[in-house]
Amino acid sequence: MNKRGLHKKTEADALWLPRKALLKWLYNDQQWSHSQIADYFGVSQPGIGKVMRRLGITARGNANYGVRNGRYKDGKQSRLYRQMIEKDVCEKCNAVDDLVIHHRDGDHYNNKLSNLCVLCGSCHNSYHKKLWWNKQDKSKINRNTNGQFKRK
Repeated sequence: MNKRGLHKKTEADALWLPRKALLKWLYNDQQWSHSQIADYFGVSQPGIGKVMRRLGITARGNANYGVRNGRYKDGKQSRLYRQMIEKDVCEKCNAVDDLVIHHRDGDHYNNKLSNLCVLCGSCHNSYHKKLWWNKQDKSKINRNTNGQFKRK
């Protein structure tokens, strides 16, 4: 580490080490997010993340686990459709890996068996990519003679 880097680290330690207990309390006990803590101290979110890593404060992660996750009740998935349909083979290409359940009408609350199908990740992505392109305003997006996109 060069002299300037060492100086900056020393300054950072002098500023944040006395606040370590407060940071831990806000993050772990009060369940504040990095964003809330950054706002409280008037620093950037990436900056507070770096400070917390330096101080050895372990990140909770982005996901909510167990009862804090809206998809789980008593440690089990509340999305029953995932248990209603067997994921054994893709309906389009007969693949057996990376299978997902797709809602045919796009409504994730319509869990009728007739609305559910099993697709592999590749077919599922292709389907949604095709949908996206079909929704684009064709009057605004065209291809020029070289096949590149251009706006009218």
